[in-house]
Amino acid sequence: MNEQKMIPCDHVIAQLWEYLDGELDELRSQEVRQHLERCARCFPEHDFRGAYLKLMRRCSTQQVPVELRRRIFETVLEEEHEAATAARPASGTGILERARFTLRRLLCGD
Repeated sequence: MNEQKMIPCDHVIAQLWEYLDGELDELRSQEVRQHLERCARCFPEHDFRGAYLKLMRRCSTQQVPVELRRRIFETVLEEEHEAATAARPASGTGILERARFTLRRLLCGD
């Protein structure tokens, strides 16, 4: 048997939002999918995030207020600027994950 080595759990979790949004290339998507099919540790995180996305899509029928969109955009730009001036990547996450975090922080007051 030629068993293919799985990518590490931390790599899968770091790419989970992009995987769920269909933003990974075919090879990377296949690697994540194969990992999730075998990993009891990562699959619950996949289920949780998938359920969260479904909920957000159902609840997203209302128009986001212009002021909230502006605050989110400004916060993301500010974090990008801070990361660039610190000469380090912005916490190693993609723009969508940072936008989700920012939106959650603004809406929940964290």
